[in-house]
This record gives sequence, C-alpha cells and structure tokens, in this order.
Amino acid sequence: MLSSPAPPVMLSSPSAPERLSLPAPPSRVSLPRPPIRTSVPSMPERLSSPLPPFRKSFPAPPSSVS
Repeated sequence: MLSSPAPPVMLSSPSAPERLSLPAPPSRVSLPRPPIRTSVPSMPERLSSPLPPFRKSFPAPPSSVS
C-alpha cells in the first residue's frame, strides 16, 4: 500500500518533472553547442586547407569542371 502511492506521488510531484525538464533542455543545447562550434571550424579548416593545394596540384579537374 505504501509502495503503491510512493511512485505516483513522486511522479505527480512537480519537483521530479521540473528537475528532469530543467536539465533536459540545457543538456541538449550544451551538447550540440560544443560539437557544432568545433565541427564548424574544424571541417572548413580541413576542407579549405586541402582545397587550395588540391586545385593547385590538380589544375586539370578544376579547369575541366569550370
């Protein structure tokens, strides 16, 4: 009897959902924030680095494409 109302009380209480809903948004935002910032500059840097050398070393592909 005590164990029955125990779970419902915790779930119905706003303290449990509030705590879960509070860290949910921040955790999701903070997670994609770091990867996005690192992946954004990392990808362009890596792509921009090999792009110039590739075009210079391979003038045939770029010239034929354009």
